[in-house]
Amino acid sequence: MSKKQPKQLDLETQRRFLKFINDAQHPRDLAIPIKALEKNVLRVRRPREDNLNINQEGKDEDVKLAMDEKMARKIIDARNECSPVYGFLNIEQMFEIIDFNFNDWWFNWICILLGFSRNGSWQKLDYQSTVKVAQAALMHTPDDDHKGRVLLIEQVFGNTSHEADYSRTPLWKPEGTTEANAFEENSPHPPGLSPAVAHNTFLPSVGNVYCSDHAFLSDGSLLAVGGGGELGPPPAIANMAWIFDPKLKEWHPTYDKSAGHGSFETMNFGRWYPTAISLGDDSGRVLIVGGRGDGEEQMEVYNEHSGLFSLISGPPGEDPDPSESPITWDYPNLHLLRNGQIFYSRALRNSEDAAPALFSFDTHDTGRWSVLTGPPVTTSSPGSSSALILGDAGEPDRVIHVGGTKGGPTSNAVRVIEVPPTSSTPWQIYPFPDGYQRRRANLVLLPDGTVLIAGGAEGVGTGKECYLFDPAQTGSNPFTKVADMSVSRNATHNQVMLLPDARIVTFGTNREIEIFTPPYLYNAQCQLADRPEITDWPNPDTDHHIHHGQTFSVHSPQAADIGRVVLVRPMSVTHQMDTEQRVLPLCFTYRGGDDLEILVPDGRVYPYSSNTHTHAIAPRGMYMLFILDNNGVPSKAKFVLLK
Repeated sequence: MSKKQPKQLDLETQRRFLKFINDAQHPRDLAIPIKALEKNVLRVRRPREDNLNINQEGKDEDVKLAMDEKMARKIIDARNECSPVYGFLNIEQMFEIIDFNFNDWWFNWICILLGFSRNGSWQKLDYQSTVKVAQAALMHTPDDDHKGRVLLIEQVFGNTSHEADYSRTPLWKPEGTTEANAFEENSPHPPGLSPAVAHNTFLPSVGNVYCSDHAFLSDGSLLAVGGGGELGPPPAIANMAWIFDPKLKEWHPTYDKSAGHGSFETMNFGRWYPTAISLGDDSGRVLIVGGRGDGEEQMEVYNEHSGLFSLISGPPGEDPDPSESPITWDYPNLHLLRNGQIFYSRALRNSEDAAPALFSFDTHDTGRWSVLTGPPVTTSSPGSSSALILGDAGEPDRVIHVGGTKGGPTSNAVRVIEVPPTSSTPWQIYPFPDGYQRRRANLVLLPDGTVLIAGGAEGVGTGKECYLFDPAQTGSNPFTKVADMSVSRNATHNQVMLLPDARIVTFGTNREIEIFTPPYLYNAQCQLADRPEITDWPNPDTDHHIHHGQTFSVHSPQAADIGRVVLVRPMSVTHQMDTEQRVLPLCFTYRGGDDLEILVPDGRVYPYSSNTHTHAIAPRGMYMLFILDNNGVPSKAKFVLLK
């Protein structure tokens, strides 16, 4: 290779490299220490030169510079001579002017600092979604070969683009390459009704699942509650609830299971923009909170075993009723803590609340709210999002809270709080490096323990900006800037979710689909990394399951090199929020050969009574099983059913 002909870099890396060069004001802006740009997650994938000492903890004994100051000065002088205003116009122009060897070491470090290994890459698909997507949920169907199917719920307004007043709910296939082979209509009966109940008619204001919330049940099916769509002011309000059966690929209304399918059961109140959260107990109950309608302050639960809805009340004789919700109805972000309490983070779609709160059950049907005062109040509410991060062994659980009121005091920051909190528990505040305010940012918990924060930036921001946030580095700098999306995602009807292949997909009402390949899927040469593989596991398709407090076996040719095993709850996103996200780190033992023995934590607690427990750390249901090698590279997931 000649001196003046560098290795071919992808266009995105070239753009970052030119920006890096053209933005420099002083040679020291280019002669930066490599160590200052690293993160633990990247160190294990770095090139190891003979003259660079790295100890066993992954720390540098010698700190190298990206380039020396002599070379940096030469580059800046050549750039200014080329154009003091615009700098180099392309990478070829730079190497025509500057005479030095662009060798493998240099290429690898450009890759580490500016390429896919550090930034990941976004790809906008060549086709669009068949519907304007308002909500989405990742499902496992019998024919998906563990690639997953994404159930899409259509945005439907009064000027709907199709004849029906119901949202269409097609399934998207991640392996699809065209619109024709990437989508599957789940049923011809709006809104996807099974033929058994298709003869029943439902008013759009009662039966539409648009503007509902959804939660997974213990068998992997999806419960959608409330909604009703937005068919003109005021919004329609639905009291119906629906279940999507991924095996049949059909919807059916909730019904009294003692009486059969014809005995439809509805919620006690209509709810538009409610929140539903699985409680993880033996009855498969789902708590339903808020939603505009007559029941804004009255909570209720759906019992999966009986098919019935019942109201939550306070202990008898207490006035005012402590079970009445003190929080606003507008998609409140609720998180099931491992002790069985429900934490409200003060994150909402578009409304305002005074403070975070905790709900504690006294019995199955009674409980009380406690509004937190003091430091926990210091969060912004409207347009913010939150997620629960389960700690590794010896680490606390945390809730991460992002964005909020435009112009609010912390809308340009990430807040983290240890849970369960008290009135003296402070939020730790981490301002975004770019300083942009954010509303409706999208949060995705990744299998390596980091969090993707996608979009949401307002004002001078484009809504395309993305960061990885590492909770393990909150003592220093937890942010890593990664590649920007090509489509803005800062509106209420956006969905960003993790796929079983460890990539991330985005949907929205603009119908554009993008897929993000995170840095953990690339090696130090910016090529796709070799990945561990799961070859045998408890496959729910063959009626094999895993259980709380018990071990199970997984086979992998890379078993000896596995450093992390996690269960990830499939995402179910409505209006860019998913409060049920869970990444559960698992203890495991290498048994030799290709065998791993993995332990599911029991995690049982007794929030209702001394003889009734729940597994709040991981509610029963479908999960994705990921194994990650010692380089932090994840496998493709396999679905498992936690019984």
